[in-house]
Amino acid sequence: MKKLILFSLLALLQSLASAFDVEIDGIYYDLNSDTKLAKVISGNTQ
Repeated sequence: MKKLILFSLLALLQSLASAFDVEIDGIYYDLNSDTKLAKVISGNTQ
């Protein structure tokens, strides 16, 4: 049971850590180094 909780916690932390690659002026981007493309994840809509 402890291993399952630890595994779940580590998986959650990794997903939070890799939610985005870079933030510029409040806009978050996901970078793909293979295709050399950036995708907007979220940002200010004003």
